[in-house]
Amino acid sequence: MNFKFSYLALSLFLISCEETAHNIQDENLSLSIDTVSFEIIQGTTYQVPPIMGGSKFLYLGQNDGYLFDYNYIRVSKFSNSQYYISSDNIISQFHDYNDSTITIDSVRLSLNFVDDSISANSLFYLRYFPNVSDSVFSRNNTNYLNLNTNYSDIIDYGKIEIDTTSSKLIFSIDPSHFSSFIDTSNLNFNNVFAVGIKNAEFDYYKFYSANNGQSTVSKLSVYFKHTVNDTLIIDTLNTHNIIDDLTILTPPDLVELDTTSLSVSLAKGLKSLITVDTKLWNIPDGSVFRKAELIFNTVNQDSSDSDIINSYLLTDLQYPNVFTRFDEEDFTYDITNGSSAVINNNALKFNHRSALEKALSNKKSLHTFNIQPNVDVDPFKTIRFHNVESSQFYPKLRITYVLP
Repeated sequence: MNFKFSYLALSLFLISCEETAHNIQDENLSLSIDTVSFEIIQGTTYQVPPIMGGSKFLYLGQNDGYLFDYNYIRVSKFSNSQYYISSDNIISQFHDYNDSTITIDSVRLSLNFVDDSISANSLFYLRYFPNVSDSVFSRNNTNYLNLNTNYSDIIDYGKIEIDTTSSKLIFSIDPSHFSSFIDTSNLNFNNVFAVGIKNAEFDYYKFYSANNGQSTVSKLSVYFKHTVNDTLIIDTLNTHNIIDDLTILTPPDLVELDTTSLSVSLAKGLKSLITVDTKLWNIPDGSVFRKAELIFNTVNQDSSDSDIINSYLLTDLQYPNVFTRFDEEDFTYDITNGSSAVINNNALKFNHRSALEKALSNKKSLHTFNIQPNVDVDPFKTIRFHNVESSQFYPKLRITYVLP
């Protein structure tokens, strides 16, 4: 292991660490900032099934080798507004529709296309999950290898409605199917639909996700009659927002650069690991730990990149030393001491001061870090960094501390 030391002497009147300010009383006191660098001894990329639960968009069809099989959609059981009925009850959630004065006329599920110029010739279909528990899907765990397929037969083929400002995919749900949602004997009904595509005029279709914000949120509309008395019947509706959704996608085959570089990608499920050996080094007594920068350099030189990447110290001791595929995430992270960084001038710098200060205090010398894309990045973009074999742009760890 090569250690690289650089020394810079500074005369300071005031020195502050990241959390607590320390006042220096002696104006003639000289302090120094020291830096020690450690090269990464091992780096590898691994693949897990892609999780798209945090994406701002939903997809159906296929594009660039990706297959978008289903969209799973969970509807809120609570309506956007309360409706007061003559029996002094309130219609505010699904089970409230079970009232003798209420008759369900129709139910419509609408999804909002991102593209306003959608053709009406494509054919989509709708299923739901009538006989399964509440945990039909998890935004953090469900993927193409473990998806729940215990859904109903197709209950409707949607139609596309286009106006001057938007395009919507509309499904009509027969009240007989909606009865499962409002069944008072099943208080934990899952409220989940599966949307697929039968005939695609285009390769793939893009919808707004529930993660995109209220202005584009999809919804379930319940049209019903309220019988007030023998002479008065009111036609009205309640709407229920989509509160959780997920695209189930199958990733394409990987290319060589995906596995030889330190690569990260949401839609491919690529993450990377690096290991650094700090050996017997410890911060000198009385010093203040300022920064622990984990530094990566991008393979594709693009200074315009501003993608957010996350990094975590692994709590596991076992990790692969070659590219490996896992059916599920195989590692445990120290989430509380994670770090996020933005690519700037082709470099990515994480400050892992908190995680490393803790690890070094526990006399650990081997430290393995994970890097993975934030949920806000383009899911179909693969970002690659130089691995340890690079002669010039290899990753490194640089610790900065202040000496009294």
